[in-house]
Amino acid sequence: MASLPAWTKPIVAFVFKGEVFCASHAKARENYEMAKRINPTSPNHRVMLAKALRNLGEERAALQELEEGLHLPMADANDFIVVEQGRQLQRELLKKRREKYV
Repeated sequence: MASLPAWTKPIVAFVFKGEVFCASHAKARENYEMAKRINPTSPNHRVMLAKALRNLGEERAALQELEEGLHLPMADANDFIVVEQGRQLQRELLKKRREKYV
């Protein structure tokens, strides 16, 4: 926040309810779940939610989000990039799951 122009700091503080420095995987999960509720057809929100879930150790839930999200239609180039990241995450989680049972 220190590097932001002075006129943007009040806006950022308002948008983030004064919690600009309060970053956590749990907060990310909460925000991506809200984004998913607002726009359930966005693959971006599903993949980012899956990343937060993975970081919280909820790998099964992350895989479920990826299963649902990677089949959604892509609206722009950013969705294409995020879907590719989601596919990579899915491969990693599935590999980890297979290794766990071997």
